[in-house]
Amino acid sequence: MYQWGLPIPGTRRTERIQENAAATQVALSADERADLDAIVRSIGVHGDRYNAQHMGYVNG
Repeated sequence: MYQWGLPIPGTRRTERIQENAAATQVALSADERADLDAIVRSIGVHGDRYNAQHMGYVNG
């Protein structure tokens, strides 16, 4: 099962927002997704994005 990763880019320019939004139209093959998943697993990303107090706001 493919698990989604979603980067949140920051920008100050409208052109970059449009460029970032257009990236959602890029189609990836199953092999490309598998390669990206393997890279993410090799990095070992772990931990919560927010502390307990702020998670309360998210799960609201």
